[in-house]
Amino acid sequence: MPDYDDLNAPLVKLNGVYVEFPFHSDATKGVKTLRGENAASHESGIDSESGAPFRKENSKYLATALGDINMTIKSGDRLGLMGHNGAGKSTLIRVISGLLEPSRGEIMVRGRIASTISTTFGFDMRLTGRENIIRRGLMMRMPVNDVYKGIEDIISFAELGHYIDMPMGTYSSGMRARLGFAVTTSVDADVLVMDEWIGAGDPRFIEKCEERLSEMIGRSRILILASHNHKLLEKTCNKFAVLNKGRIERQGDFEAMQETGAIKKTTTEKLADLRKDFRSMKAEKRKLWLEFEKLKPSGATDKSAFEKLQLENRKLREQLKSRRDQLQQLKSRLDEYKGQ
Repeated sequence: MPDYDDLNAPLVKLNGVYVEFPFHSDATKGVKTLRGENAASHESGIDSESGAPFRKENSKYLATALGDINMTIKSGDRLGLMGHNGAGKSTLIRVISGLLEPSRGEIMVRGRIASTISTTFGFDMRLTGRENIIRRGLMMRMPVNDVYKGIEDIISFAELGHYIDMPMGTYSSGMRARLGFAVTTSVDADVLVMDEWIGAGDPRFIEKCEERLSEMIGRSRILILASHNHKLLEKTCNKFAVLNKGRIERQGDFEAMQETGAIKKTTTEKLADLRKDFRSMKAEKRKLWLEFEKLKPSGATDKSAFEKLQLENRKLREQLKSRRDQLQQLKSRLDEYKGQ
């Protein structure tokens, strides 16, 4: 077990962190158009259905991408960040990664950090791929010897062939992404920060990336993963936080947060659960029906048991009908999503 009080143990700590963006003059005109004259004239607290809420301060508007974030992530924690688009997940992990400065509040990160948010950050299109490996490695604070030792492994993983000694300006976006991913995942990080999983490229290379990423996650002491994939988060993480309008709405384990309604199951997950319940109910109904049939010939000799089974059978029929209707509605919704 890691010693959380050890001053050398990896740690991420945020105290009262805010990230606010000012609206420019043209954007504030849009506020009036979108919210109406009355909403635009409020001094503070203008809200939106999704995304960052904004407020008026003196003569300007401020969008609050993150508001009063307080969080301590310790060695051994695998934190899953959840929330709808615009809830603040990506902003939070950019702040933790050091890519975005908070407007106010304090953040402390102890340990070497690696981020898959912007794998091509720091590349110079005028330099060759090989030169950019060295440049990016040094920017990630890797020891010089480690950078040079790892070059051939990075080149082999990225599969760029002779292009490695050509200027990166000649690369496709996919080639740059592959090299960036190879460099990022070559470091042994104490803190690994990810925004979604690998989702682009050919299937063979994605599988290769997933294997490398899984190894890196295993080596890291802290993982922070933002994703809409609840199954992936449930499989990968041991702690969870739900963000809504830039604030942490809930924290806890997966089951507890589903019970409170903080995490809503996807249509596919609901459909799978309903199918499971439906099959279970059908099996139970069949079992009761067989018992029901056995009792029929006995007539009045076992009338009370017969009536009890009739009642249970009737209830099960009603439950099955309800489940069948819900299942059909979810199937229709799923077909709509597939068609989009």
